[in-house]
Amino acid sequence: MDISIRIEALVPAADYFGVPSDKASYDALTWNDPRQKPTWGEIKSAGAAEKALLDSLAARKMLADTDRDMARGVEELIDALKAKGAIADADLPASLRDKISQRKAERAKLR
Repeated sequence: MDISIRIEALVPAADYFGVPSDKASYDALTWNDPRQKPTWGEIKSAGAAEKALLDSLAARKMLADTDRDMARGVEELIDALKAKGAIADADLPASLRDKISQRKAERAKLR
C-alpha cells in the first residue's frame, strides 16, 4: 500500500507535510489542505483508487511514448512518399509541414 498515492487518488494535489509510511506517520502528517484529510479507514479502503491512479499514469506515459513514436513514423512516411514522388511539400497542410520542419531542426541540434 502506497499511502501517498492513495492520498493523491482521494484528494488530488493535497497540501500536506510528512512522509506517510504507516498509520502512525499518517496520523502525524501536517495537513495544510482546506479539504478534509481522509480517515485511515478511507486510506486503507482506497486500493481501487490507487490502482486506477497508477493505471492512469501508466496509460499517459504509454500514450506520450506512442505519440512521440507516431510523430517520427509520420515524418519517415512522408519522407519516403516524397522520395518516391508520391507527394510534395505543397500537398501537406501548412501546419504539418511547419511542425515537421521544427522537429527536424530540433533533432539536428542533437547531433
